This record gives sequence, structure tokens and C-alpha cells, in this order.
Amino acid sequence: RPQTDASSRAERLKSMIRLKEEEAPIPTSEMGEALFHTRLVTWNDGVMAGLHREKKVIPDLYQPRVDAETVLRGWTTARAPLMVIAADAGSGKTNLLAEMTRQYGEFGML
Repeated sequence: RPQTDASSRAERLKSMIRLKEEEAPIPTSEMGEALFHTRLVTWNDGVMAGLHREKKVIPDLYQPRVDAETVLRGWTTARAPLMVIAADAGSGKTNLLAEMTRQYGEFGML
């Protein structure tokens, strides 16, 4: 089984590299905020579609970061003393909590 997983990951990496090599670079003079935003939205939509296809995201269970931040902001006044944040490795849990700590500091909550 580990060999299959490793070869599967290697094939996905090769596929990603091929796709990247096919894409023409954008000159700096053409890269503005609107184009960057459009490309970011397109990329994110593609990633989410792939995650859904691979059954790595359960529909209606994925919580966008903005929603997670809203819940975490409200948690400080909630009656529940515990909140669980669970996600795959590298998905941004630590960055989310670091950002929330920064925001709590700005609001004088630390």
C-alpha cells in the first residue's frame, strides 16, 4: 500500500508540474489587482472542485476561513469552554489560530 500511495503522489506531482509548464507566464506589467483576484478565484474554484471529486471535502461540511474566523470571534463569549478545530495537515489550522490571536490582541482580549 505505501508504494501505491507514493507512486500516486509522484504521478500527481508530475501532472501538476506539466500543467504549470503549459501555462504561459504573465508579464509583471500586465499583472494587476483585478487579474490577480480573477486568477486566485479561478485557482481556488479548481482546487475545491478537485477536493470534492477526490472526496476529500464533504459537501456542506467545509467551512471557509472567513466563517471559521467569525465562529472563533464569537466563541470568546460562548458558553462552551471548548472548541475543536480539525483538518488535514497543512490546511492552515496554525495560521488560522495565529491570525485569531493577532485579532484578539487588537481587540484587547489577550
